[in-house]
Amino acid sequence: MATGDGDGDGDGDGDGDGDGDYIPCSEAAAPDTNVPCDAEFGCPDSPCVLGVMSGDSGDDVFYVQGYDEAWIEFRVTEDDLSALNGVGMSFIAQLTSPPGEDFNLIGMRSVAPNSDPCASTITQSSQNVVGIDQVAMYWGESSGANGEDDTREVSLHVVPTSAECNSDRAWTLRVARN
Repeated sequence: MATGDGDGDGDGDGDGDGDGDYIPCSEAAAPDTNVPCDAEFGCPDSPCVLGVMSGDSGDDVFYVQGYDEAWIEFRVTEDDLSALNGVGMSFIAQLTSPPGEDFNLIGMRSVAPNSDPCASTITQSSQNVVGIDQVAMYWGESSGANGEDDTREVSLHVVPTSAECNSDRAWTLRVARN
């Protein structure tokens, strides 16, 4: 898998124009090539690393694209450290499968800052009304500051449901603060 550096251009259209391009997270394959799509469970040694996003302020967004199984990791930081009104942490990941294909999305979040997200509780995605698989997570403060660092590591697993994936039929993933 390729490693994204989080320096995408912003809009997810892949044109490099500075407005949000996709970070590629699939191994290179010739165009219109079928590749084995065997999903293996357990965190890999080299996930696609997106970078850091705020879980309680700002409007950070990651766009990722691939055509086979992928492990994607990122860090969600607590940036609002006010002593009185803490803000809850959240993100939503939305996976769109290409026409005629079906990929599932599984999310995991660490239980403490700097701990392994793969050793935590698994949250399976649900499919919304337009056929997009999504994982949404909420944690941290709810009615006031909790006095703790709610920064967490997150791992997402894009899982194919078929035996072959086509390099010209990519899934897309959008991750944003919710």
